[in-house]
Amino acid sequence: ENNVSAPLSDMEEAKYVSLKPPPKLSPVSSDSKLKKQEFFNPYAKRPASSSNIQSENAQYPTFGHCGRYDDLRACYLLAFWKFSRTLVHASYNLGKLDQFAKKVNSLALSRFPIRSFEEYCHRFAGTSDTNSIQDALQSDKVSFSSINNVSSDDGRYFSIAEACLVSMLCHIQSRSNSNENLDLKNISDVTLQSILQEKDSWIFLSDLLPMIDSRLKEICPGELNRPSDADNGASYYNEKSTRSAEYKQIEKLQSKQRDKDAPYIKSHRKNGKVCFELTILGYNTAIWIQKRSFPSLPGHYRT
Repeated sequence: ENNVSAPLSDMEEAKYVSLKPPPKLSPVSSDSKLKKQEFFNPYAKRPASSSNIQSENAQYPTFGHCGRYDDLRACYLLAFWKFSRTLVHASYNLGKLDQFAKKVNSLALSRFPIRSFEEYCHRFAGTSDTNSIQDALQSDKVSFSSINNVSSDDGRYFSIAEACLVSMLCHIQSRSNSNENLDLKNISDVTLQSILQEKDSWIFLSDLLPMIDSRLKEICPGELNRPSDADNGASYYNEKSTRSAEYKQIEKLQSKQRDKDAPYIKSHRKNGKVCFELTILGYNTAIWIQKRSFPSLPGHYRT
């Protein structure tokens, strides 16, 4: 009955040893570990931690109170504009020309800053667009210094979309100033819409083209006005054979906006000439463009 264990036989000892757990392996040093290659997915959920996540082609900025990141909208839209000018020569590029004109307008009229390529892809691009966007940005880069040295409060703009809407707004306001019975302050949307729909509020394309160019910054890659033409190029742009990266931006303002179900401007014919009507959406957007600072000041990275 004494609690003394008897010696094990050879077979019992072998069975006991086989039941023992395997010995623990010594930990492998961090230097000898193979680092798994990371690929950035712009559509994946943003990390909640404050650490940097790096890959071969991308880097998440550190989330912190000391970091300040530039607004990339002006750089990107100018790069896209320059790239779209290379697409007008071949007919098979017309679809891509249309896409990049839309990208330029989307950035120009976006109400929030873009502070990284990943954020742009997450908000504006589809998976099939990523490669073409990178090609456009790499083909003709626009430096931050060239953008930062340009004043944002001089009444000039980085895109035709901005200059066009503000020019049409100024046309409406000048008509209001010359007519005592036409007051645009404190009026309802119904009254405003009726004023905008009046033919006298429309502006001929021939008059609009030089007004747009006068509101473009010098850094812009192209212009619309054709001084050698009697109508400043209005007839030229309305020919079906004309391919213009600049006028394509005006055409895109006539498309219904997905979130508003309305265009910024409408096209009409008056006295046999093309003219444009500013919609309520375009009117309110133009007022906002005049008040905003574009691009925004450096700020925190936005998820």
